[in-house]
Amino acid sequence: MSKGTASSTEGDAMEEEDLRRKQMCYSRRPVRACEGAYFDKKAASVKTAEVMKRVCAAATASLKVREEELQTKDMGCEVLRLNWPNRRSFVQREELRTEGLWRKIATMKTKSMDLRGKIEARTDSHNKEMQRANELMAEQTKKHKAEFASRAKRLTDCEAAKSLKVKYRVKLM
Repeated sequence: MSKGTASSTEGDAMEEEDLRRKQMCYSRRPVRACEGAYFDKKAASVKTAEVMKRVCAAATASLKVREEELQTKDMGCEVLRLNWPNRRSFVQREELRTEGLWRKIATMKTKSMDLRGKIEARTDSHNKEMQRANELMAEQTKKHKAEFASRAKRLTDCEAAKSLKVKYRVKLM
C-alpha cells in the first residue's frame, strides 16, 4: 500500500465513525453517547495533532540537517570560488614550467646528439691516427731490421776479414 492509499483509508474510516456517531446522536439516545462521541472526536483530533506534531518535528529536524549540509556545501563552494584565481595561476605556472622542462629536454637531446657526433668523429680520427702510427711503426721496424741485417752482415764481413788477416799473419809469421 502506498501512503496516499493508507491515509485515505484512515480518513474514510474516520468519516464512517463520525457518521455513525452523528446517527447515534440523532437517534435520540441518551446525551451521554453524544458527549462520548464528542470526547472521542476530541481525543482522535488530539491524537492526530500529536502525530502531526511528531511528523512536523521529524520533518523540521530533517530540514535542519539538510540545511546544515547545504550550508557546509555552500561554504565549500565559496572556498573553491575564492581559491579559483590561485588555482588558475598555479595551473598556469605549472604549464609554463612544463613547457620549460620540455624545451630543456629537447635542448639536452640535441646536445646529446651533438656530443655523440663529436665522440664518433674523435673516435674515427683517433682510430686513423692509431692506424697511421701502427703503419709508421711497421715501416720503422722494417727499416731497423734491414739496417740491423746490413750491419750484422758488415760485422760478420769485418770479423771474417779480421780472422783472415789474423790467419794470414799467423801463416806469415
